[in-house]
Amino acid sequence: MAFSFRSIGRKQDRRGSALILTALALLPLIAILALVVDWGRLCVTKAELQRAADAAAMAGAAELQKAQAPGSKLSPLAAEAAARRAAMEYAALNTASGTPLELKNADIEVGYLANPLQPGAKLDTSKPEFFNALRVHMRRDAGSNGAIPMYFARVFGKHHADCRASATAAFIANVKGFLKPIADDGPHLPMLPFTLDQETWQAAVNGYGPDEWKWDADAGEFVPGSDGIPEVNLYPPRTHRGDDDDDGGDDGDGRGRSGRRSHPTSSAANRGSVNIGTSTYNMLHIARQILYGISLQDWEFHNGGLSFDENGELFLDGKPGIAGAFQLHLQRIVGHGRIVPIYSSAQRHKGEDTATYTIVEWAGMHIAEVDLIGGQKRFIAQAGEVIVTGTVPEPNPIRRSRYIFSRVWLAQ
Repeated sequence: MAFSFRSIGRKQDRRGSALILTALALLPLIAILALVVDWGRLCVTKAELQRAADAAAMAGAAELQKAQAPGSKLSPLAAEAAARRAAMEYAALNTASGTPLELKNADIEVGYLANPLQPGAKLDTSKPEFFNALRVHMRRDAGSNGAIPMYFARVFGKHHADCRASATAAFIANVKGFLKPIADDGPHLPMLPFTLDQETWQAAVNGYGPDEWKWDADAGEFVPGSDGIPEVNLYPPRTHRGDDDDDGGDDGDGRGRSGRRSHPTSSAANRGSVNIGTSTYNMLHIARQILYGISLQDWEFHNGGLSFDENGELFLDGKPGIAGAFQLHLQRIVGHGRIVPIYSSAQRHKGEDTATYTIVEWAGMHIAEVDLIGGQKRFIAQAGEVIVTGTVPEPNPIRRSRYIFSRVWLAQ
């Protein structure tokens, strides 16, 4: 058998070449490993920052909404401060890559979105009384919470990386109208088919009127007492002295039973029911809507929506007066929140006991007391927060519906 030293040298040369090639191949593998490990770390941190930003924005916007509810004593600036505190508190409950998070005041923007449903809408920070959105910028960089240390990327000179996340939460506070729920079995809209005149409603919003009921949270009901929120009587007042019907508290001198100044008007005598989901007055129809609100079938009559036109008006036919037959139905919703259409004028139909109402506002109210049978007929409601789905925003802040809100959601 022939033996050659020359062949042995060639094998050793090849083994040395393989080691060199393996070493060269490890460099891109190390680079890929650095990319996978450190990039994965950045992705996890980004997700954690996003969750913190979402929670902080939602908490802050919820405080803004609470400040616009009836009975709130917060000024617009105080409401903004409360929203900022809530955002920072919720951010502090979160961590990113194990680091407790701090949200700086400078990383919070509070403002007004005329249409929160519009993608990329600009946040207007010049109207504190209309603020309905809060934007949060969560950061891990040299200026906030510390930059994220790199591991394998250090080989290539990358020792730290920045990571940021933003979230904007908003709600609709000025409602132009409502849309039919998308789901076939969606919720009913809690709207009462009864109207209130605009002058009486505006007086109550401005603090005029009787204040004789307050909500007892422990008992879950309205009880006699004052809470600083005036009530309104949806029952139409008597039109002249000597009528058997009563306006539910006005003793004829313009003061309610509590002695506070009230604002009865001639237009108030037209308070009554409006036809929603039908063209004619129907007591069974109204009774159902008192209990359950506007149904999916009712929406079809209005082509899927009820909204003001370009002039801020909606015209609904109806009938002045409230029948005593609705006593039991209304008593079943005492304590519940309802949307009430507010009219600026009512045009009586000649020779008929019907009218066309010009609806110009939506009002959120809670039903406090009902007595349509006794000597002093009354249907008492108090301004109250009502949160519903399907709201359509009114971009013109001059036209102002009150105390009806959409849910707070992540708008951007």
